[in-house]
Amino acid sequence: MDNPDVYTTPAHYERSASTTSNKGSNQFQLVLFVGGVIAALTVVFLFVRGGRQETPPPINEAVVVGVPTPTTVPTPTPTIVPECVQVTATHQSTINDLVKRLKYDQAADIAVVAYRDPRVCEEARQDFAKQYVTNALEGLYTRTDDHSERAQQDAVDDYETIRRTAKQLGVEPANPLEVANRGSQSGLFALVLTALDQALLEGSFDTADQALVRRYGSALYNLGFWYTQDHTSPTYQLGLEYLSAAYKLEQRYKTGDALPWRRLIELLGPDERKWPEPKKTPLL
Repeated sequence: MDNPDVYTTPAHYERSASTTSNKGSNQFQLVLFVGGVIAALTVVFLFVRGGRQETPPPINEAVVVGVPTPTTVPTPTPTIVPECVQVTATHQSTINDLVKRLKYDQAADIAVVAYRDPRVCEEARQDFAKQYVTNALEGLYTRTDDHSERAQQDAVDDYETIRRTAKQLGVEPANPLEVANRGSQSGLFALVLTALDQALLEGSFDTADQALVRRYGSALYNLGFWYTQDHTSPTYQLGLEYLSAAYKLEQRYKTGDALPWRRLIELLGPDERKWPEPKKTPLL
């Protein structure tokens, strides 16, 4: 007889429970399998996608054709030249043209006109004054070689005029030693004596300078030589006085110039008592 205290599970219930348990286990395994497949596919997909670099679609850039901006050309502003500049340039051009044609006296005259023209630029006036002195002296030096007394004296008078005008224009006259040098080269012997006398007065001529003393004596001799070319000339006696002065100068300063002595002997003989008194000069 069966024990009433022992609970007996019915046979169909056990089969049902067993069947249910197996079914649940199979479903779980299926879920795991499907999940694993999905995970594997995901990994493969990511791997393949990561290894392949997608090229972005090209960007169609619009080509912009530059349109040149029109350039505005500024209207040039006319340069206004001051009147003084124009007038100064006109005078200078005239002077330059005259100098090129060796018309020094005319160039000197235009320089004075320019200096006194009230329309000339103030800073240009002194330059015009200097140009006057330069061109006036050049005109003096380039005169026709003329040894007559009149031509020699004209040169001296013109030189004195140049000196006075230079002082009026406010510029220094030419250096007298330079004038004596150029005058000697040009045969203006009276001018040489005048310039050296001025240099002696101003202190730039020292009688210890043998070269300058000889130049002085040479000018005396040349005037005497040319003035005594004709015994009937009114300058003949003056010429003898210049020769006598040249001889006395050589005797005093021992220049060694024998030409005056020879010329006097040639004209008057060796007796010095018959020789005239020398022309008066600051050096005797």
